[in-house]
Amino acid sequence: MSVMSILFPGQGAFEPAPALAMLRDVPWLRKGFAEGGDILGVDLEREIETAMSTGGTSVFLQHCGTFLWSLLLFEKLGLRNCDTVRLAGHSLGQFAAYAASGAIDRDAAIALVAQRGRVLEDACREHPGMMVAVQGGSLAEVGRLCEQCASLGPVVVANVNDSHQIVVSGKADAVIEVRRLARASSWRSTVLNTAGAFHSPLMRDAADRFAGVLAHLGVTAPKRPLLDANTGEYLPTSEAVERSAFAHMLAPVRWDRISDVMVASDDCVVLELGPGRVLTGLARARNRQALVLSTHNPAALPTVRSHLAPYLDETSV
Repeated sequence: MSVMSILFPGQGAFEPAPALAMLRDVPWLRKGFAEGGDILGVDLEREIETAMSTGGTSVFLQHCGTFLWSLLLFEKLGLRNCDTVRLAGHSLGQFAAYAASGAIDRDAAIALVAQRGRVLEDACREHPGMMVAVQGGSLAEVGRLCEQCASLGPVVVANVNDSHQIVVSGKADAVIEVRRLARASSWRSTVLNTAGAFHSPLMRDAADRFAGVLAHLGVTAPKRPLLDANTGEYLPTSEAVERSAFAHMLAPVRWDRISDVMVASDDCVVLELGPGRVLTGLARARNRQALVLSTHNPAALPTVRSHLAPYLDETSV
């Protein structure tokens, strides 16, 4: 049996309209969101309705919505054999991976993710910035552009999604200049619709506040193989998970390294759990021979289960 790689998306995958449709169409997901909201003292369904009516989604809601969607799908699928699964998450998705691995208690993880969303939301207001995806330049070349523009403000490589997609994050003036220079080199660039400059020095205050929360969190050794999205390395111990959790907010996401592990063999199975299909697309681009599955539409779960029957228990969807 091939090892199945389970990937959890970051907060940018969450959108209110499909989330609300999902809650109204899938009773067990709606129930799970209600229970998660009870832990936080927030009516998440009402928050989603408000986001739809105002046309704006808070970082807090993106965090809670993405995390719960991902983790509830993981729990509903049911896994028969821990040894046939490995886990990784992109940015926020790392916390879904922590919880799914058993390293962090489920309910504690829900509260932790909500805290992460709140401190990042504050940081985005206090230290505004932006993010741009650059396609065409190498990691070294884009890194040199960031160094060249640093006199305009903090600007760094925040995500290496693959060798062809590198995300720059930081103060707007500096990021805009990086984009101008990238386009002058005939590289493509796209401004990302984010609330702020994530994984950049502008999030330092948020990281410091979050560290205070993490200091009181009980962490255990993962029960399933778990990778760190900032290094691409396995996290075998509780101490390794703690180091990962403390570092993740400022360290760049090295999803290229995750792909090196997750999509290396032709017979690999890759499953993205949660809203969106960005990680699915990256996996498919890396390895056309892999079996790549997405659950962005919960109606697809029976089909997913038919593909994954050897990995799942009899009570799963």
